[in-house]
Amino acid sequence: REGKKPEIICWFFENSEDKRISGLLNSFGMTKFLITYHYLVYGDDITRNQIKEFGYYIRKLTDILDPKLIVCMGEEAQLSFFKRKFVMEDFHGKQIGEHDSIPIYTTFPIFYYEERSEYEDKSFKEHIKKVDWEKIKEVYSKVVKKW
Repeated sequence: REGKKPEIICWFFENSEDKRISGLLNSFGMTKFLITYHYLVYGDDITRNQIKEFGYYIRKLTDILDPKLIVCMGEEAQLSFFKRKFVMEDFHGKQIGEHDSIPIYTTFPIFYYEERSEYEDKSFKEHIKKVDWEKIKEVYSKVVKKW
């Protein structure tokens, strides 16, 4: 419709992890997004070099779609845009760089918040998720408002 921007809710593969990610984004009021995998390489023993090589296609897809914000969920996803990874312990919830002036943030993969650990309790992980995604939502709100 004229004057109304469409919501972009799309993913390449619909599996339970994708649904959890879209649920997380919706719970923070983020409704305009595209979910994609950081690599589509066959096999079980995928190397970091293969992920970096596939990054060419992720960057091309990014150039075509021209998003306003990129969120890499996990260290491996960062390899689509960078030659080195940013350690999650130090960089989660923070901007780690840009791609053609598009800010790139990083946070933990969705399964991190749900898996049990003997070192981190559920409330700690919920706190990390809330803090990280509130920061990301703040940037999202600014760039979507401009759109």
